[in-house]
Amino acid sequence: MDNAQNEQLQQELFNDTPRWIPKSNVKSTQDSLAHHGIAFEIFDRGIVIIGKSGVGKSELGLELIDRGHRLICDDLVAGQLTDNQVILSAPQEFGRGFIEVRGIGFIDLARFYGSHTICTSKELFLVIQLVDN
Repeated sequence: MDNAQNEQLQQELFNDTPRWIPKSNVKSTQDSLAHHGIAFEIFDRGIVIIGKSGVGKSELGLELIDRGHRLICDDLVAGQLTDNQVILSAPQEFGRGFIEVRGIGFIDLARFYGSHTICTSKELFLVIQLVDN
């Protein structure tokens, strides 16, 4: 993806909800949005993973953490438009650093993996949608 395509995608997130994101999952204002999903810093890039409940977002998240990547937030991803970039973060301090895994519950990443596994914010680079077969 070149810079022009990246900028177009980021603008689309704020000007009109993308066709591939169910509108019922997005809450937005003029310069911010919140979406159901999980966000990571992967190789210094902000990546959001979306998909239906139970599709495996959190399980994939634990695999990414095991491979050295960092969690930005789980369940609700906040995005803020700043200088033509979307900055990903947790929508609130409460819950930051926790990931919920179906059948296990909430996992405190700092306690079990170390505080280095948590990232407070990152510029959006890519959105991935997981689907069932």
